[in-house]
Amino acid sequence: METITETLVIETRIDCGVTFAFTQGFKDQRQKDGKWFYCPNGHSMIYSNNDVQKMRDLKRALKDAQSDRSFWMEQAEEKGRSLSATRGQVTKIKNRVAKGICPCCNRQFMNLRMLLHELAVITVEIGEDSSAFEDKYREIESALQEATRWVQVTEKLPEVGELARWTHKSWNRVKEGYMTGSGRLKTWGGEYASVKGMMWQPLPTPPEAGTK
Repeated sequence: METITETLVIETRIDCGVTFAFTQGFKDQRQKDGKWFYCPNGHSMIYSNNDVQKMRDLKRALKDAQSDRSFWMEQAEEKGRSLSATRGQVTKIKNRVAKGICPCCNRQFMNLRMLLHELAVITVEIGEDSSAFEDKYREIESALQEATRWVQVTEKLPEVGELARWTHKSWNRVKEGYMTGSGRLKTWGGEYASVKGMMWQPLPTPPEAGTK
């Protein structure tokens, strides 16, 4: 007579409370393949922490990681393109400012250009940490603010024949022109207007002679 020795595993079905047993080999197989089995009362059971489920979880985690990687790579590439474009714009603005050209209104300020040249000389000679550098920087900043400030005619009038940009609170545009000897504004379009209530900005290029 052949004797077979098997190790039995005891399980209890929670729903019906029945306790039953099966071999260790059966349990190992169900944990590996993730298939359903049944208690004596016919209730289905499954081992959730089985090899099949683990593999599914690993595949899902890998897929999520790949999706995240693709997303962040696209974000990094987009940021890189944006940064390159920004650097290009900054370089363009720096080049314009170095030539004394305002990046906002495209006007050229010769005083600013000279101050920038002096600043460059000071930077090379004594370094950016010096008080002279800071003083020159403040001088440039002040000069630019003054050059682009709108001046009320009640505060100050430009010299006769001095080319300036003009605007009025009732206008939706800016005109270039100069003060005539009669105290009126003459635009490049040949129009004459009262300067009452207007504001003006100086322009670096003076008008031609004979503007009375």
